[in-house]
Amino acid sequence: MATEDQCSACGERNPAGSAFCVFCGTYLGWDEPGRGPAGRTDTGATPVTERPTTATQPAPPSPPQPSPVPSQPAPTPAPPTSSGTPCPNCGQDNPATRRFCGRCGYPLVAATAAATPSRPAGTPQRGWWDPEARAARREYRRSLPPLYRWRRVLVSLGVVVGVVLVLTLTGNNPVGYVQERWRELTGDVQPVDNVTAAARPKGSVAPTYDIKNLPGSREEAWATAWPEGATASGECWESPAAGAIVLRWDEPTRVRGLDVWAGLDADNSDRARQFLPKRLGVTFGDLCVPLDLKSTPDRQRLPFDTKTEVTSLVITVADVYPNSATPAENLVAIGGIEVLHQP
Repeated sequence: MATEDQCSACGERNPAGSAFCVFCGTYLGWDEPGRGPAGRTDTGATPVTERPTTATQPAPPSPPQPSPVPSQPAPTPAPPTSSGTPCPNCGQDNPATRRFCGRCGYPLVAATAAATPSRPAGTPQRGWWDPEARAARREYRRSLPPLYRWRRVLVSLGVVVGVVLVLTLTGNNPVGYVQERWRELTGDVQPVDNVTAAARPKGSVAPTYDIKNLPGSREEAWATAWPEGATASGECWESPAAGAIVLRWDEPTRVRGLDVWAGLDADNSDRARQFLPKRLGVTFGDLCVPLDLKSTPDRQRLPFDTKTEVTSLVITVADVYPNSATPAENLVAIGGIEVLHQP
């Protein structure tokens, strides 16, 4: 009785004994217990039933048998000629109209065979880096229904939507959150606008210096007394002999760094006779953070984060580089300061 296997995925009928659907490549499971006969459909042949014989009827006499006549041996049939495409993976002969091998499910599409060299029969499948394996998987995905092919895209889109909903429900701005993370990665900062500087105490600024020019000017803006051998009473405490700088601005801002020019400009002859700041103490609220400086006249970007929004900083000199100039000018100067934030 002729039988055939019907694919449960696409509904097409396949030749009997096919392990994979020749139209969509789905595994048919014909060799699993209990699945082969149940998955096959009859082609319409009518089964032949035998008539029961009655025990009371005698069997008719058999006619005389003729004597056997010697006959010529039957000719050996010629091997069938192949009109299909042999599978490059297992060697199974498949009709030219098939897209997948009925034995092993290997793709038989002409574009794939032309793009990648065929693998000899019996060669083990290599890993994901094998160009042939990638091409086969890509062709297999193309043969799947659209829902299966777009499943990964839909899942990824669902994850993104879920993250946005969670951030929105927790009171966070998703767009602002992404922008902030991006700025943290790229280090995108800008100077805070409208920063003003004042000295504490007022008379602590050396003559001929104007502290109002300190933010961003990088001129002779601030210098304070630093007697030889003077020390601060702590990393973030003001020296008894030196003053402090108070920076203020209007809008509460989370500070993300400081640009500092240590000492006077390199062209100023007084730079070599003054002490150069080596460590600063930055105070905001009840916290105090020490920041180290180099002895170079160029701009130095100091990593610094207040974590919260503030409107002022107090900057003191906690330590200086030694000065061997003769005669020495017992001053320590800062040429400019810029407060940085992420816009």
